Amino acid sequence: MQISDFNEIYKQIFDQINLFYCNQNQFTKIRIMEFKIDTKETYTVIQPQGMILDAIMAERLVRTCGELCHTGSCNYIVDMVKVNDADFRGMDIIETFHEYMYHKNHSLVFVGVSSGLLDKLSQADIDLLLNVAFSFEEAVDLISMEILERDLLDEGVNDDPEED
Repeated sequence: MQISDFNEIYKQIFDQINLFYCNQNQFTKIRIMEFKIDTKETYTVIQPQGMILDAIMAERLVRTCGELCHTGSCNYIVDMVKVNDADFRGMDIIETFHEYMYHKNHSLVFVGVSSGLLDKLSQADIDLLLNVAFSFEEAVDLISMEILERDLLDEGVNDDPEED
C-alpha cells in the first residue's frame, strides 16, 4: 500500500476508529478527538475530550461548529476544562476561527482554561484576542450580551429615520 492510498483511507475512517497515520514514512498514533455537546436555546456548549489543543483538535472543533451552525446553533461556549496543553498551530487555527466567528456575527467564548493553557495562549500573543471567561456564568453572560448587542444594532440599521 502506498502512502497516498493510506492517507485516503485515513481520511475516510478518521471519525470512526483509532488508527495509525503515516507521516513521512513514520507511524504516529493519532487519538480520535471527541466532543461533548450540549445545545441550549441561545448557545451550544462544546467540551473537547482531549488534553492537547493541537491542529487536529482545532480543526475538528471548527468542523463541529460548522456542522452545528447549519442546524441554527452558531454561538458557542467551548469548555476547555480537560485541555491542559496546546501547540502553536492549534492556537493559530483557534485565533483565525475566533475572528471568523465574529466577522459572521456569531459568538465564541472559551471557559475552563487552565493557567498552563492560558500561559501558552499568552506566549502566542492571542490570550487577549480570544474571549476567555473565568466562569461558566460569565461565558453565558458574554454570549447573552453579544446577542443583545447584535439585536440592537440590527434594529438601529433597520430603523427608518423619516418615520420618527
